[in-house]
Amino acid sequence: MLTYAETHPFSLKTIPMALVNRWLRLMPAVLVVMGLAMTWVPHLGSGPMWDAVVKRERDMCRNNWWQLVILMPNLFPFEHLCLPQAWSIRDIFGYNDTFYHAYVSAQGNWAGYHLGVVTAYFYHRAQQEKWNLQDSLLLKLLFLASVPVALFAVLMGWDLHHREASALEAAVFNALNQNFFALAMCVFIIGCFYKCNRIYVGSVEWGPLQPLGRMSYCAMLLHATVLRTYGGQLRRSFYATDYTAIMLYAGIVCTTYIWALPLYLFVEAPACQLQKILLGPKRKPKVMEDSNGNQVKPGISTVSVSIVSTHI
Repeated sequence: MLTYAETHPFSLKTIPMALVNRWLRLMPAVLVVMGLAMTWVPHLGSGPMWDAVVKRERDMCRNNWWQLVILMPNLFPFEHLCLPQAWSIRDIFGYNDTFYHAYVSAQGNWAGYHLGVVTAYFYHRAQQEKWNLQDSLLLKLLFLASVPVALFAVLMGWDLHHREASALEAAVFNALNQNFFALAMCVFIIGCFYKCNRIYVGSVEWGPLQPLGRMSYCAMLLHATVLRTYGGQLRRSFYATDYTAIMLYAGIVCTTYIWALPLYLFVEAPACQLQKILLGPKRKPKVMEDSNGNQVKPGISTVSVSIVSTHI
C-alpha cells in the first residue's frame, strides 16, 4: 500500500480496492476447499469417528461459511469455525481455551501482525535511503541467529507436553513463544533480501523447493481435511512413538501436497492470473523511436509509402 501510494494517486477508493484485491487473491482456493468439505469429503470414507470429525466439519461449514467469506473467523467462537487448523481438532488431539486465546484469536496474533508491518516499512525505507545492509555485521549476526531462535521458540514448550505448567512458566511461554518466532522470521526475511548468508539463502532458493512453495497456501488449506479423514477412519488404537510420529508426519505431508497440486493448477494459479488481468496496473504502451528520432508505437511501421514504392 505504501509503495502503491508513492507511484499512484491515493483516493478514498484505494483502501477498499486493496481489500477487494486481497480478498480475490485468497478466496478462490478457500471456497473450493470449503465446498469440498461440505459436499464430497464426507462421502470419502467411514469409521467410528467419522461423524464426529469429518461430518462435524461439514455441519460447521454449512452453518458458519460466512465467517470465512468475510475473512474474520478468529473473531468468533473457535469451536464453531469452519476449516480450523488441523491440530485443534478437539475430538482427536484435544482442545482447550488456552489454545484459542493464545494462538487463534485475533488479539493473540497482534504482535506478529505489527512486526510484519514494521518489517515491511523498514525494508521499504532501506530501499529508499539505499542503506548498504548487505555488509552490515549486525544484520549478518542477527540473520545467523534467526534460525536457532525460531527453533527455540518452536521447541520451548516441549517439556510442557508431559506436565502441567506453573503460572510463571505459562506466562513466560505465552509472552515469548509467538513473539520470538515472529521476530526471528522478520529478521530472516530481511537477511534473505540482502543475501547475508549463503547457506540460509541457498537453502530457501533451492530449485526443488520452489514448486512446493507455490503450493504451500493450498497445502495449508487442505492439511486439516487430510488429518480429519485420517483420524475419522481409524478403527483401532494408535501406538505413538517417535518413529511412528515421523512416518505419520511424512505421509500426511506427502498426501497433502499431492492434493494441493490440482488445487493450485486448476484453482489458485488461474485465479491469480485472472486477478492480475482484471485488477492489475494498466501498462502504458511502449513508445520507441525510429532512426530519425520520431516516436512510434510498437507494431506500427515507420516506412513511408514512397520508400516502399521506390524499392519496388
